[in-house]
Amino acid sequence: MKVTRKDAESPLPVAVELPAPPAKKIELPAWAWALLCVALPLLLGTAMELLTAGAAEKLLASIRLPPLFPPRLALQAAWLGHYVLMGIASYLVLKCDCAPLRRRRALAAYAAQLAAGAAFVVVFFLAQAFLVAVGLALLFMAAIAITMDLFSRCYEAAGKLLVPCLLWASFLSYLSIGVALLN
Repeated sequence: MKVTRKDAESPLPVAVELPAPPAKKIELPAWAWALLCVALPLLLGTAMELLTAGAAEKLLASIRLPPLFPPRLALQAAWLGHYVLMGIASYLVLKCDCAPLRRRRALAAYAAQLAAGAAFVVVFFLAQAFLVAVGLALLFMAAIAITMDLFSRCYEAAGKLLVPCLLWASFLSYLSIGVALLN
C-alpha cells in the first residue's frame, strides 16, 4: 500500500511503502498435522492401488516372477508400512525446529520420493514397461536415500524411520530387475 506525504524539503508528495501485513499461518493442533502427514501418503497409495488393482492381478498372473516374489497381500502390506513410516517421518520434520530452508529441502525431497514411487507403480503395472520401471525403482531408492539424509539433518529419528523404506525400495528394485530379465 502506498501512502503519500509531504516531505519537508520537497513541495511534491513522496510515496512511502508500508510493510505488507504478515501472512496468516495455518494453526492446527499437533495431532491434526500428524494425521494429515500420515494421510497424505496413504491417500496416494490408495489412489495407486485403485488405479492399478485390476491390471496388477492380471499382470502378476501372466508373467514370470523372480525368486522371493511375495504374494500380493504382502506387497500391499509393505507399501502400507512404507507410507505410514514416511508420513510419520514427514510430520517429525515438519514440526521440528530446524532451519526453514533445510526443512523445505527435506520436504521437497520427500515429495520427489512420493512422485517416484507413484510413477513406478503406474509404469510397472499399467504400462508394463519393465526396463523403465527398473530405472524408476532405482530412482525411488535414491530418492529415499536422499530424503533419509535430509530428514536426518532436520530430525535424526525422522531419517531413521526411513531405513525400512530404503530396504523396501531395495527389494523392489531387485524384484523389478528380476521381472525385466525374465520377461
